Amino acid sequence: MPELTLALDPSKDLKTKQLRALLASVAQTVSQICSASEECSVRLDQIEEEMEEAEGIEGIRVLRFRLEESLQSLRNETRRQRQELSQIFARLQKQVETAQAADRDEKRPGAEIDRISGFETRETAERVMASTIQRGGGSSYATLFVVDRLHLINAQFGYSTGDRILREVGEHLRSCLSPADQLFRWTGPAFLAVIERGEEPVEVEASIQRLAAERLETTVKIGNGSVRLPVMRTSMLAPLAGCQSLGALKIRLDAFTGQQARH
Repeated sequence: MPELTLALDPSKDLKTKQLRALLASVAQTVSQICSASEECSVRLDQIEEEMEEAEGIEGIRVLRFRLEESLQSLRNETRRQRQELSQIFARLQKQVETAQAADRDEKRPGAEIDRISGFETRETAERVMASTIQRGGGSSYATLFVVDRLHLINAQFGYSTGDRILREVGEHLRSCLSPADQLFRWTGPAFLAVIERGEEPVEVEASIQRLAAERLETTVKIGNGSVRLPVMRTSMLAPLAGCQSLGALKIRLDAFTGQQARH
């Protein structure tokens, strides 16, 4: 049968190889089905010829047994190959969906990087939330993490110290969140993560609160010495499923950020 190929960008060599391997499996399975069908057809032709020459009841019984055996073999092989094809096509569909999701991420417009934290900015976070809400939200959440009293740290130790603390908090959150979670610099002392969890909302809330409450300290130089300064964070969790308005959600997020920043 003709070779199946994919014309993809060479820069996506790994994805190309994976998809080609799946297509090769499909081609092999189809070929096996054809071979099994041809083999069974040959066996049936032989049985038909022998039936013409068969004599007596016993000969007919033998041929009938062979015919039933041949048909059962064909049914079993067809069932097995059908299941195998179904599995291969499911894997192929998953690969295609993954590639499409990656392409959407690559084409995400205007993804700017915050110069202090190194994470994508609020504008990108808003686009991601808007897209998630438009799809119905599913089991996704907007999770806000606010660094408490950052304005006091800036006033006492300087903005360079505050910026360093923001970077350390961002790195800590990134290391604790799932690789699939998307983390952004929100506003001022806040980070926002768009996460997806399959647990009950109360369990997700408890998990996020534990993450925010984890002990985190940083060293601050004072004159010729230094002190260990605790870095406190608070969190807010907002389900995106059922969210009617991104604007209303942003007001809630900003209100929480402003409230914690004034403490």
